Amino acid sequence: MSQYFLGLNLSHERSAAIVKDGEILVAIEQERLDRQKYSIGFMLQSPGVTARMQPPHEAIRYCLDSCGITLDDLATVTANMPGHDFAPTIMRNTLPADIADKVMAIPSHHLAHAYSAYWPSGFDQALVLVIDATGSIDQEHRTESYTLYAGDGHSLHTLHSETVDSHLAGLSTLGFLYEYVTRKAGFVSKLGNTNVSHAEAGKLMGLAPFGGEQVNFYPWIKPVEDSYSLSISPYDIFLEIAALEKTYDTGEGKPYLRSYLVDLAYKIQDELEKALKHIVKVAMERTGLKKLCIAGGVGLNSVANYRLFSELGLDDIFIFPAASDSGIAAGAALWAYAQQGGCKRPALTQATLGHAYEPPQVNQSLEQFADLIDFEELTPEGVLERSAQALANGHIVARFEGGAEYGPRALGHRSIMADPTFRRMRDIINARVKFREAFRPFAPVIPLENVGDVFELDGQSPFMLMVAPIKPEMRQQIPAVTHVDGTGRVQTVTAQDNPYFHQLCHRLVDLRQGPPVLLNTSFNVAGQPIVETPAEAIQTFLNTDIDYLAIENVWISKKHVRVQNYGEHLSKTGDAVVPQGLAPHQPAVTDLMATLDRALFLGEQANCPWSETELKRLSTLGARYKETSVLFPDSPLIGPINTKVTQDVVWILDPLNKSTLVNLAVESGFVQQRLNHASNHKSDLNSTSNVSSHNFSCAVRLASKVSGGNPKQLLNGENVRGYSFDQVKLLMAILSKQPDWQETIRHELCLTHAELSQQIQWAHTQLAQYGIELADTFSPGRTVDSSLPAESSQTLAAFEDAEFILRHQLGELRNCLQRADYTLPTICQKLEVESLQSIEPTRLHYYDRYQLGQSNLDDLIRLFLLRVALPQARLSELFGEQLTQLLVRLGLLIPRGEQWSSRVDLFCVEGLYIATDHRYMLLPEDSMAESPVMYIGADSQGLVYTAPRYTVEAVLDLCCGSGVQGLVASRYGQTVTSVDLNPRAIRFSRFNAQLNDIRNIQFHQGSLYQPVTGQTFDTILANPPFVPSPKRDLGFRDGGANGEEILAAIIRDSAKYLKPQGHVFIVTDLVDVQTYQAKLDQWWCGGRAHQLVLCTADRDDVLFSVPHSHAPFGQSLEAYNTELENWLNNFHEAGLQAVNFGYILIRRQVEQPSGSYFCRTVHNPTQTISDFVEGYFQQRQLLESSNRDEYFLSLLPNLRFRIESGLGNVKQQIELFVPDDPYFTTYQINQDLYETLQTIQRLTPQWSRFITPANQAQLMDLICKGLLKLSIQPPQATDRQHLEHLLSKSSETQGIIELRTKTTPTCLSAYLT
Repeated sequence: MSQYFLGLNLSHERSAAIVKDGEILVAIEQERLDRQKYSIGFMLQSPGVTARMQPPHEAIRYCLDSCGITLDDLATVTANMPGHDFAPTIMRNTLPADIADKVMAIPSHHLAHAYSAYWPSGFDQALVLVIDATGSIDQEHRTESYTLYAGDGHSLHTLHSETVDSHLAGLSTLGFLYEYVTRKAGFVSKLGNTNVSHAEAGKLMGLAPFGGEQVNFYPWIKPVEDSYSLSISPYDIFLEIAALEKTYDTGEGKPYLRSYLVDLAYKIQDELEKALKHIVKVAMERTGLKKLCIAGGVGLNSVANYRLFSELGLDDIFIFPAASDSGIAAGAALWAYAQQGGCKRPALTQATLGHAYEPPQVNQSLEQFADLIDFEELTPEGVLERSAQALANGHIVARFEGGAEYGPRALGHRSIMADPTFRRMRDIINARVKFREAFRPFAPVIPLENVGDVFELDGQSPFMLMVAPIKPEMRQQIPAVTHVDGTGRVQTVTAQDNPYFHQLCHRLVDLRQGPPVLLNTSFNVAGQPIVETPAEAIQTFLNTDIDYLAIENVWISKKHVRVQNYGEHLSKTGDAVVPQGLAPHQPAVTDLMATLDRALFLGEQANCPWSETELKRLSTLGARYKETSVLFPDSPLIGPINTKVTQDVVWILDPLNKSTLVNLAVESGFVQQRLNHASNHKSDLNSTSNVSSHNFSCAVRLASKVSGGNPKQLLNGENVRGYSFDQVKLLMAILSKQPDWQETIRHELCLTHAELSQQIQWAHTQLAQYGIELADTFSPGRTVDSSLPAESSQTLAAFEDAEFILRHQLGELRNCLQRADYTLPTICQKLEVESLQSIEPTRLHYYDRYQLGQSNLDDLIRLFLLRVALPQARLSELFGEQLTQLLVRLGLLIPRGEQWSSRVDLFCVEGLYIATDHRYMLLPEDSMAESPVMYIGADSQGLVYTAPRYTVEAVLDLCCGSGVQGLVASRYGQTVTSVDLNPRAIRFSRFNAQLNDIRNIQFHQGSLYQPVTGQTFDTILANPPFVPSPKRDLGFRDGGANGEEILAAIIRDSAKYLKPQGHVFIVTDLVDVQTYQAKLDQWWCGGRAHQLVLCTADRDDVLFSVPHSHAPFGQSLEAYNTELENWLNNFHEAGLQAVNFGYILIRRQVEQPSGSYFCRTVHNPTQTISDFVEGYFQQRQLLESSNRDEYFLSLLPNLRFRIESGLGNVKQQIELFVPDDPYFTTYQINQDLYETLQTIQRLTPQWSRFITPANQAQLMDLICKGLLKLSIQPPQATDRQHLEHLLSKSSETQGIIELRTKTTPTCLSAYLT
């Protein structure tokens, strides 16, 4: 007894088919019935969630009704979808229980395609090529890209299955790569009310001939010699397309008309054809088979199909008419039939697998539109004759006959027809009927016996799936079906299989001579499925400029609408816009590709033509493919990139946003578990009544989302975590097991060793959540603490020995401070001060008694910052007995009566703990025989905030004092060398390094460069003695009579110790700052350099001298006057005019044509301004660039204007300022410059179009001040402020106070007792 086998496709292009005795009885796409193009089937509340796909219930009912059966009559139900195949589970949970047992699961998506192509081919033996965007995902999470089978009789066996990692499939398969360019060209259809879209690859195939070869573009698809495989670098492809887009894309007009995309269409089409030829050729050589069957979405590429047939010497070729995923339904049913022992293989000669509509159904539709149409019933011969006459007269005729074709091609049963001999008939139908792109070609229909007379084709093409060249002498005769490259997508017809088309072609010859060729296109308009019912046919006829419609034997015209002839149609048709490619031999975009790569993975965005917003989008789109790069394999990650952490766990890289770790096994298992429990509300398809879509699919609502084409879109958020790129670097470094990875990643992430240890512990915790357990991977030269030497009167005497180690015990002190939250923000909040430098000696008692409480943090502040002594019992509570005794032995805790006080102040700087001598030496216990170690003053803190933190190999810190500059620099310098003349400073610095577990720093006692003779450095930092002083007793302070003795020596000799692109960053008093350009010209010996001087405010003799003369307590008036006179006399005798304070920042430019000098005013920073300083040097490079004329001018985003005016003739004042940013002060400008800045804000003009000799100096000054900026690309709209937002709301205030730069003396004589 014959059995019925139902096959279903639950992917895009949902469909159903029924097979009996090896024959496809009926097949239909769901889109023809629900009228949703591609009918993706996502639930509204779960767009993009494949596991919640709704079955094609209307298509199932259609097929059952066509065969006159119910679900009970089915032998099997076989459903499939690409990716993780949830289709069988969805159907088991949807169908009634007795039918659910009949559900079968086909082993792979490609196998279903293969059965659709081979079983009905009529070939006894053949090669079968399945190629699409994505197939099934296997247990190793690899996706089918293309598969070769060998068919023999009733069996298929696999020759080769090319798979790719599923999380990288989006640009790794031939189908997805073709789709990527398709989407760039704008050929997409949005699916329903979702954000999901479908790429219309056939349009790109039609666009390709308008382009041409660009020999300087990189090859994308490289055949591997003597192998079925292909070499594809998705990342390099992504970079090249992005670089071409940035180079040529203006954003104007339709994307497919942009020349570079036209050439990319040509490129991907050409490379696809060559790739397919390579695959099939290897298979032919290895098997000897010379017949080929093709299925899969790429099988619809009729240009490639012809090249395979014509250039490889194939005996025959068969392409399944529904080659894309809609054909899965037929393949699944045929596979099930074969699995049940079926062996009949009737050949498929017609694609009309839908059911016909009976006369009553046709008549009902005619009556529905009776007031809009005229119609008459003719004989078959009469319809044929009427059709031929109309076509020969230049009219457009639609044809509706029998059952619809299965697949995307209309082959005569749902067709729009015209005579191709009319020159512009293609333009008319594209514009007036199909409403689609003007360049798209139409298919020629020709009787099989005549095909050789018109086309270069030796064979049949019944399903319109080969594009063949039209013979040159015939092209002018059939211009409407001759594409720009002289080809046509041929449909051959025979009297047996397509009598209407066959006779019509010949009758046209009788009427107008010429070749027997007919123009045929599908009966639909752009964006809609092909018509299925008579009513839909009439509605589409009425909505377009189709002249006549023939439904079966009924001839229909429009009532009250005069039929237009060819000329009238043409008069309403505009000129077609013809796509064209770029001029030949365009240059490669390798440099721009490298720029994008570095912006994505190295963060080098300063001179990048993409905006931050664009880069973030590109990061999400393409960074995940980085490991596939051939051209740009380097990355900041340690070792080769491998996003597959384990067989199940993978990275989805997105360095500029958040990267994710995904456990694919957990995801797919989670979905299956949910699906297995979805068993409610099963519909009864066994009844004869219609079944609503709600009842049919409600059982799958609990399904969860899986990766598919976009692995980042995963539903089970518990298994997906976002990581910054620095976290990715760390996690990948741990997994890489590369030699010395710890030190490499520490330097890359700018961490101390203690911070690295904490981060590694975090990383282990993260990886354990994915089932990845690692041994302890952090062993930075483990050492044992040294024994303490004999007690000494010197503080930290043990650290005189460079080999002395106390790192582990000091780690306990660090942990104690961290547990108490002894951090800069918390301390400042407790004391209500802006910074630790704001703590005044007159308020120490107040803070102790009235500001602080009794917590551990409060007492640590008392002990280390407020000079308060604590009982020993309290110290033991804070530190424990052993740590307390250690601090006593080191001389850090000293007795004060019956209590204990600290010998040092303990500052927090950038997350580090820095011990110094007391800022205020007020007590007898403060006396010492050594030169003290300077506290962290505004100068030390300011240099930390100001110096750019370039990641470099070697840093030199001169006059290091407590070591603070070098210790901060240890994060971004691979090695740091710190030098100081004071032995006490060296001991303190070593202690501070071990307290913070910093191991890449060395301390040397000596004078300036003497200890580092012969060495060179990338960065030199210096906080030298810089105060113009009459004394020499404070080594950290006194810089000679004019304050420049040490400063000049540091700058003068720096070139000997500086690398060619090195930097010098110094904090100092600036004596007569207006003379510093001349001074630096004299001192600097390093050749061309950019020199930036940041100054604050001038101090005259008294403003400068008073703070240095006044001791906090216990000073008599006489003593004060004597001290003041000494300082004033020195000021005058040294010839000083004013003493400013600030920073000298030098960037060596050996390879540049010139250097520069610029001085600007800042507020001494209490927050980081290093980014602005780095930005200054970047702007200097842009100003010197040969491409400067092309760059764009824009205002600093948070720049504000303040406008002040008064009564009468008071002149209006205009000021620029940046709120709450110490890098900027207040700037007065005139009305002309104000209007200039308004124009810049409005237009963001290019330099060459805006700069004039009159305004150039002013604008360059504003660029150097950071108020204007040059950029390679104009800023995004979100980065630009509307002008009204730039105006300070001065009318709401009592008046405008001009902000002045404040300078706090940074090296006070506070050590006087």
